[in-house]
Amino acid sequence: MTRGILALIGLLIVLGCARTDPIERVVRSESANPYFSSGMFRAVPLPASASPQEVVGRVILGHAGAVTIVTNRTVQISSDSYTAALVQRSVGRQQVVLIRYEPEFSGWWNRVYGD
Repeated sequence: MTRGILALIGLLIVLGCARTDPIERVVRSESANPYFSSGMFRAVPLPASASPQEVVGRVILGHAGAVTIVTNRTVQISSDSYTAALVQRSVGRQQVVLIRYEPEFSGWWNRVYGD
């Protein structure tokens, strides 16, 4: 009985310390945020056909250091679809960049989340 309880506690500690997917953390957090899509943004002036690499490259252009997109995928927040990119910075930080083409602005909505 005692071993079983200790094993369960050990398992909970390991699972509690496991890193979660950064993109999934942002999606979960913003899905619960009723003001998520509110606020000003500077549209990235690229066509709807631009690749995520092109758009993310423009979004983080002003930031210091080289950037590599580790992965990107389509995510759902509320009822809207976004492309989420996990970006590795040369300074060792990871960031999540959300993008979505907005035809009324002839460009890309974007938001960057730190590590």
